[in-house]
Amino acid sequence: MDTELWGKLPEDILPHILSRLPWWSMMKCRVVSKQWQSLLSDPIFLKIAVSSPGALDPPCCVLSNHKFYYVIINPDTQRCHAIPRDNMFPLQHHPEANRFQLHGTAGGLFFMQVAFQCRDRYLFNPLNGTQRLLPAVPPSPLLVLDSPWTKLHQPKTWMMVDDSGHLRLICLQVRETPVGNPELVLWTVHTYDFVENGWRLHSTDLPGKRLEFCISATLLEGNVYLLVKTPVLFTGTGLTHRLFKAYARHMVEMSIKFTDGISALQIFQYQGALMLMAGTEEPRKPPFHVSIWKYDEILESWENVVSMPQDIVDTFYEEMSAEGGFYFDKEGDVCCFANRLDSEFIVMYHFVRNEWWHVSCSETVVDEFEKMKVVCRLTFLWQPRLDIFL
Repeated sequence: MDTELWGKLPEDILPHILSRLPWWSMMKCRVVSKQWQSLLSDPIFLKIAVSSPGALDPPCCVLSNHKFYYVIINPDTQRCHAIPRDNMFPLQHHPEANRFQLHGTAGGLFFMQVAFQCRDRYLFNPLNGTQRLLPAVPPSPLLVLDSPWTKLHQPKTWMMVDDSGHLRLICLQVRETPVGNPELVLWTVHTYDFVENGWRLHSTDLPGKRLEFCISATLLEGNVYLLVKTPVLFTGTGLTHRLFKAYARHMVEMSIKFTDGISALQIFQYQGALMLMAGTEEPRKPPFHVSIWKYDEILESWENVVSMPQDIVDTFYEEMSAEGGFYFDKEGDVCCFANRLDSEFIVMYHFVRNEWWHVSCSETVVDEFEKMKVVCRLTFLWQPRLDIFL
């Protein structure tokens, strides 16, 4: 791009030109001039640019290695965009800027925080550069900070869009840790509302050391659901999954016995229904399969909605590393499945179109990952939204 030539364009035609550019071009065009940067940061202009029907781009895959840059893949065109991490999340003024990691995406935003810490959580829109420092989760008056057991229980936070279309966060943390009696560990659940910019106490005094192994959470009709993966001693399986519905001061377990022997599970909500992704993630123990289930509240049972086609299963299975494991994420009507250690091959599914397909990183991106010797590549789905300002 000849920035000097483009920078001489008349002011009156700039909005007409820039409003027709895709979001990745808008990001690059900020360097043309201060005038362009100002226009591409103007909330009124950006809201108009994406207000027409069909203006929103489809969800993109975001590959993160935390330290260098993010790779964004358009699943429709399979075009890759490598964006330096500092451009995506400019927090150079923060004393721990280099330690911030991407922990989730939803509603067009990134959720960033320092690993293994419950402070300094940020929501960030990488397209317009706006960010919001989240308020601290209200502390518990009974939290025993000097207990050695407390160190084993790091707060866990999940990000999602609920069934009403609002961006929400769920935070699970220790409330009380009686010294010397870990079996009496109590937990609290707080939910964050994007519009109110505040936390609400949802549950308190939830008993059980088992919540330490909570791997997934979602919010549906104001209810919090927690999926727990716990070790089982003296059994052949070694692990079991349990699903709980959290109330104010107690939990009710929901049956998911059909998942016995399944090693990868995750819960989410879609169109007002509780959903569950179930799959195997051990390539050395075939048959490999992945399916999505829907909970029927009336029958109190699970219905198999869709399963990954065998031809895609075979390819996905072959692409998985010997260590096994895959990431799952869902945004809008699309969900994705990506190898935990090698995200060059990503499987996508569209709920409305009932369509399966796969995307691959370009050779250039793969080469860059190899040069950096990336060990783990987190994979998220992200809906580009220029019109959301923090």
